[in-house]
Amino acid sequence: MENKTLSSLLNDLHKIIVFARYLISNSYKKDAVIEILQTIEETLISVSKGQRYERTAFIERILEVVNNDPSIVGIFSDSLRNPEYSKITDNESEIMKYIPVINEVTKVARMNYNECNTEKSHDLLDCIHNLPVLLLNKKHSKSQVFWKSSVKQYRGKWQDDNFLVQEEQSLAPLSYDAPAQSSH
Repeated sequence: MENKTLSSLLNDLHKIIVFARYLISNSYKKDAVIEILQTIEETLISVSKGQRYERTAFIERILEVVNNDPSIVGIFSDSLRNPEYSKITDNESEIMKYIPVINEVTKVARMNYNECNTEKSHDLLDCIHNLPVLLLNKKHSKSQVFWKSSVKQYRGKWQDDNFLVQEEQSLAPLSYDAPAQSSH
């Protein structure tokens, strides 16, 4: 994927995940939030399969979901409509490995929101929202920060020691602290 396109995708993901988290925290229409999260999932699946990121279609679909609500559109439309590009530090392969992680967390957040577990859904999006920025700024910040802070905090709060463990073991093996083995 072209660096500029990948940069745009990651910046857009960051903004839209923050947007969805905002909508959840304000008890916005359940169907709209679920559709936004599904749109993120569909886009990430398509990109994972090597398809081109269609920014205009992605952003328009997100804005279309909340189009009947001028107060929401007014808050986010300008920031979403204007693409943002950052310099990528030759880590496209690492970024592409993390796309499924972002997708998985988005999917779990959607399923939790659908089951009216608003707080958990919010916390899942809170856990993941900075990962796109961390990946873009690899030179200044490593993705291991994601595992050691955001994921660890989520695991502790929700007592979910298995949350993204397999992903962490394969993507950031040095940050994974394996449970102590019994000597019996």
